[in-house]
Amino acid sequence: MLSALAGRAITGFRAPCYDICRRSMDMLRRLNYRYDSSIHPSMIAPVIDAAVLLKSHFRKWEARPGSYAQLLAPLRPFVPHASNCWRKARRKSSDLSGNALVELPLSAMPISRAPFYGTWMQMTGMPLFRKSLSWLRRFDIPLHYHFHAVELVALTDADVDSRFRVHPGMSRPIVEKIRDIDEMLFSFSNNYNLMTLDSMAMEYTKS
Repeated sequence: MLSALAGRAITGFRAPCYDICRRSMDMLRRLNYRYDSSIHPSMIAPVIDAAVLLKSHFRKWEARPGSYAQLLAPLRPFVPHASNCWRKARRKSSDLSGNALVELPLSAMPISRAPFYGTWMQMTGMPLFRKSLSWLRRFDIPLHYHFHAVELVALTDADVDSRFRVHPGMSRPIVEKIRDIDEMLFSFSNNYNLMTLDSMAMEYTKS
């Protein structure tokens, strides 16, 4: 249905909450997907789940076990191991065939494994964004930046449900958010050759 609406084949997948597993990866391979984009090799998933547990006074535990091991995943594109999707396949493995499924991990900081995506920057501010982008470029880590649509919403907007206040940055004026996102996009366009994830997967396969 999505392919029909888009007028082109859907070649990639992202698991809800980055909670990918071996069964899902196997299914993507059978369906001849070109890439998966579910691995987020940062510390953020267990931290968020712990925060939910604390904020609910230990009444609600949102466990995403498939995302916890991702902390150890490669920071650059890779072909996933058949049994452990957060590990890189061995060089002589059959997983490395010409039409192998490619994993395109979301960007995370070298060494610290701190996250680098829209919501995190709403929480931590633009000075850290500028330093993080410089750090990524220094280590030649590919940029794969994730925005959420809610980052362009504020509690002061008309008809916004007050329950959205749990999302980071909701108290910030929308003018400030747009200004920051404009700077982010300007920085990306000036420092990177922007492309679709499908094109990134094809580039990796060729190399």
